[in-house]
Amino acid sequence: MKLGDLPLGSKLLEEESNTAFLVADQNHYAPDTTALLSEFVIRAGCYDAAEEKAKDKTAKYGNNNYAKSNISAWLNSEEWDWYKPQDDTDESPETGRLLYNEMPYNYVIGFLHKFGEAWKRAMVETEIDTLVRTGAGTGEIRKLRTRVFLPSRAELCWGNESGYADGRPLALFEMDRKYLKTRPSDEMLASYGRSWNPGWEFGGRVPPAVLDAPQIYDPKYGWWFWTRTPHLTYEFLVRVRDSYGSLTYTTAYNDIVGIRPIMNLHAGTEVTQTGEYYKVV
Repeated sequence: MKLGDLPLGSKLLEEESNTAFLVADQNHYAPDTTALLSEFVIRAGCYDAAEEKAKDKTAKYGNNNYAKSNISAWLNSEEWDWYKPQDDTDESPETGRLLYNEMPYNYVIGFLHKFGEAWKRAMVETEIDTLVRTGAGTGEIRKLRTRVFLPSRAELCWGNESGYADGRPLALFEMDRKYLKTRPSDEMLASYGRSWNPGWEFGGRVPPAVLDAPQIYDPKYGWWFWTRTPHLTYEFLVRVRDSYGSLTYTTAYNDIVGIRPIMNLHAGTEVTQTGEYYKVV
């Protein structure tokens, strides 16, 4: 069977990295490709670390320019030394430059390192739309060539950011918005346990620590995760899907937000089914 023949919502497992994906669209940005969205949050981490040498508020809160972000660089790397400064003020996502200093990833090997060769051969470098802030409330759409990317606000079917469409809706979410709800992967929960995923019995109450509520994982609501879309009011705010299923925003250096990437594979890739998951042949 071909990858392009699978219906929306079909599950794929990349065995060597143990990363699960959902079929999210066909021909998304490129012909003869299948867009895959990670089924779960693969880890938590900042969008971009505080840039101490900057002369604006990114010095404290990080930068919302996706093309120069820490998270884009890490997602597309296979190396231990994946971090390379993008400009004179860029900084790595390490302890001391993050909101909570819980989830640095400057020392974490690039996301693609554990992926098998057959899967990596099937991946397609894609030219995506990214929204770049140019001033208070203004921006422009630019192109970025990349193998792995975060979903945009538009792709999650949440409309445009101040009139700017950074992509088109993914068919998966047009079909059923239940797929917006996700949770940390089993590997993430096993690795970090309650230190990263503290227990909380909601009991119908609003938790008193409202600003910290997204740190609390409740299966009823799921986990929050990044989009690549900047909030155009300030240079350090980024749109996220919050823990309760709504579109909101947070600071780029917030390190306990989930990461849920997308990638395109050749639609002609051969797959076979084992249990509930398909696998690349």
